[in-house]
Amino acid sequence: MGKRGRKRKFKLSFNLSSEALRSILAVVLILAGFMVIVSFIAPDFPVNSKIQLLLRKVFGLSSVITPFILIISGLLFIDALKIKIKEFRIILGLLTLLATLSSFLHLFLQNDKAKILAIEGKGGGFIGYVISSTLKSTVSIYGAFFVLIALVIISLILIFNISFDQILNFYTNIFKSGKFFGLGKPKIADSDLEVTPGMSSLEENSDQPDIIVSKNHEDFLESKFEIVKSMSEPQIDLSTGMSITSGISPKTTSASVSPWPPRDTIWELPPLELLDDISSIPPDTGDIEENKRIIVSTLKSFDVPAEVVDCQIGPTFTKYMLESPPGVRVAKISNLQGDLALALASPTGAVRIEAPIPGKKQVGIEVPNKKRANINFKSLITSEQMKSVKSKLAVVLGKDVGGVTHVYDIGKMPHLLIAGTTGSGKSIFIHNIIFSILYRASPQEVKFIMIDPKRVELSAYKDIPHLYTPMVNDFEAASSVFKWAIVEMHKRYKMFESVKARNIESY
Repeated sequence: MGKRGRKRKFKLSFNLSSEALRSILAVVLILAGFMVIVSFIAPDFPVNSKIQLLLRKVFGLSSVITPFILIISGLLFIDALKIKIKEFRIILGLLTLLATLSSFLHLFLQNDKAKILAIEGKGGGFIGYVISSTLKSTVSIYGAFFVLIALVIISLILIFNISFDQILNFYTNIFKSGKFFGLGKPKIADSDLEVTPGMSSLEENSDQPDIIVSKNHEDFLESKFEIVKSMSEPQIDLSTGMSITSGISPKTTSASVSPWPPRDTIWELPPLELLDDISSIPPDTGDIEENKRIIVSTLKSFDVPAEVVDCQIGPTFTKYMLESPPGVRVAKISNLQGDLALALASPTGAVRIEAPIPGKKQVGIEVPNKKRANINFKSLITSEQMKSVKSKLAVVLGKDVGGVTHVYDIGKMPHLLIAGTTGSGKSIFIHNIIFSILYRASPQEVKFIMIDPKRVELSAYKDIPHLYTPMVNDFEAASSVFKWAIVEMHKRYKMFESVKARNIESY
């Protein structure tokens, strides 16, 4: 007979994940909070009366705050729930408020009487008795009063996440606007953003811009936004797809003056004489031959044979082109970027390695010049690359290491985000975009909406005729302008659809 195998012992395992444990804790705490609320509503039941007795002996009359603390504590264990009250600071603020209110209820009582009330579950309970008696014995009753007032203020700041500055500004604005005395001005809703199909509003005041934005904050809240099409913009009935008139009678047409240049006027582009002449000062590249020797010797010290065959001098960098014999891995050269920067004493503390150079069997090492050469906008706008692009939205990006001007049509990139460190040239690039368009397009062809909260970056453009609205510096005005732009975007999509056009060029 074969040997019988051992019988396995029965083992009951209890594996509980941390998420399941958190869920159980959340349910227990939320249930406890609601049970406390029920005990306040129906205190005559046996369990509810014991809950009430315990809470009143510990916290006294201020125990009404405890269910909120328990419920919010339970919500903290539910990660998927995203609500504003689910924050630890609110629990901390409620706990501080609970202890402070309990202490206040015993503050002006004698210690013997306060102790009797605490035992009976009245006043501020045992917690209030202990805190108030401790404060009165250490800093006197007056000091205890100010300490508790400070704790109440701290608890309210934690709960509502506000500061003294916000409170003072709030009440200051109320007094200034007259709302405290019932004289406040009604706030205009988003529906007040009005788009009009014609130009009749120009009859009253031809000098008004398309978007009326008041520089005064109070006037801004009171005014409506009225968008009026310029004369150069085609008028179309969206329901029929047919052209329509502007809605101005012959009598008013002769008297009305458009705020934009007439359609039949030939727009003169800004003269190039306004720009600085092209600079002839070359960059300071240092000793190029010495740099070649340093690059070769540094690579050789790491068993990487290479030879510098050529170099390109750019306005900001000088590119050294390397060739290495077959069998040398490109990654070995790339990994020596820091060592090459150290050996060359790079002015910026870094070099850029282009491994390999596109279209060549070479590796490029870009070393920052000791002194950069200034690139004038005149040299970019008059370049052959810019002249060869027909789009009115073509902008110059700058020059590369080889001195080649790069141009791009921003109409082909509907979304553009400019980012970089301080001093990296973000503002200069924005000015490049604006200048490129101003030197190629008339106000009838391109319009700008400029928002400048800092009031210094774009202030030089506040009087150009290409502006669709005056310069926007107020955040609330900017919000309304964005909302109008969305309405205008959808309106133009419908216009494209009515004539079966894909974009504004084909329209």
